[in-house]
Amino acid sequence: MKKEIKISKSFEGLQLKDGVYHYTGDLKIDCNASIYENLIIDGDLVVAGNLTCHKDLKVLGNILVNGDVTAAGNVSADEVSVDGDVLINESLDVELFYVRGNITVNGNLKTRLVSQCYGNLKTYNLVSDNFFYVGGSIDIKGKMYAPLREGLFK
Repeated sequence: MKKEIKISKSFEGLQLKDGVYHYTGDLKIDCNASIYENLIIDGDLVVAGNLTCHKDLKVLGNILVNGDVTAAGNVSADEVSVDGDVLINESLDVELFYVRGNITVNGNLKTRLVSQCYGNLKTYNLVSDNFFYVGGSIDIKGKMYAPLREGLFK
């Protein structure tokens, strides 16, 4: 088994459209994955190891990662499920997230459905249309827009 799959311009199945690479269908990687291009996946992204994104990633389905996620750009998807930690340098825009570790988003963290983080949550701005659970500490540098009811965080 390979230790890492590199997804760049020459990766089989990528098509360049309007300066962005597209992948049609579900993309399943049975090890660590590194994405080196701005990428739109029309399906789900499943990674058995760690996921590293060097640019923006947009998944029109769900993201499932059995390790850690590190992203230099923006990440968007319907649902994001990560067994490890999440570190995103820009923004995370999802319907919902489920993170077993810590989540750090240096930009905006947006979620629309009930989401969960079992570790610490750290972000600049937080926008949530629904309740979410955080098992550890919460550090919001900017503003928070979320329902204000008892039980919002723990």
